[in-house]
Amino acid sequence: MGYGSIEALETGALMRNREMSSLLKLVEIWLEGLKYHKHKT
Repeated sequence: MGYGSIEALETGALMRNREMSSLLKLVEIWLEGLKYHKHKT
């Protein structure tokens, strides 16, 4: 295993983390929307 593969792994992990955080943000927004919707009705 050379440096190249380690770098690739780290880059992949970073990209996955970014995807996860944007997903979490979407879920947070969705939950806020649900709460707001419940209060409206």
